Amino acid sequence: MSHITITLDAATEARYRQIAEELDRRVEDLAELAVAEAAREFFARRQDDPAIGMGVLHPLLFPAELHA
Repeated sequence: MSHITITLDAATEARYRQIAEELDRRVEDLAELAVAEAAREFFARRQDDPAIGMGVLHPLLFPAELHA
């Protein structure tokens, strides 16, 4: 798995912190899911998706107690 570092502006950080608190998730979890969703959306209507056929759900789509 790759690791990245991202910089959030103050408004995005505040939003992510509130969302994380309400959903009982880490800010990092939400950022990981956002990156995964952006990539999925980018390839949604293309035939050259390198993940075609992988059928893997991002672990954050499962309830928190299953991957804590």
